[in-house]
Amino acid sequence: MELERLQARMDVLYEDRLDGRIDATTYDKKAGEVRQQQEQIRQKIRTTEAQLLPSASEAVDLMMLTSKAADLFVAQTGAEQRKLLHLVLKEASCEGGRVADVAPGAIPGITTFELRK
Repeated sequence: MELERLQARMDVLYEDRLDGRIDATTYDKKAGEVRQQQEQIRQKIRTTEAQLLPSASEAVDLMMLTSKAADLFVAQTGAEQRKLLHLVLKEASCEGGRVADVAPGAIPGITTFELRK
């Protein structure tokens, strides 16, 4: 990981300073550069994590809605049920009692399902 590599570099700089291989001015300059790089990486990590959190929250919401889908479908009026089925199945084809090629994304994770009587 980049942060670990930079921390190792800081450790070497510190030891070089303690052992007198570099002077205080050089140490301060190099250590400042490394700290700045570390902070840039930490900021990228924070930004990435912030972008991921809404996605995780949305995934949980979608899972909860999906788990309630059957109950919600049954609670709808016949007209609403037909409207949803039309939307989901308008691009589908039937092959041997199975509905295939369901509209992409209409039902997350489902591309075929079996027709039952």
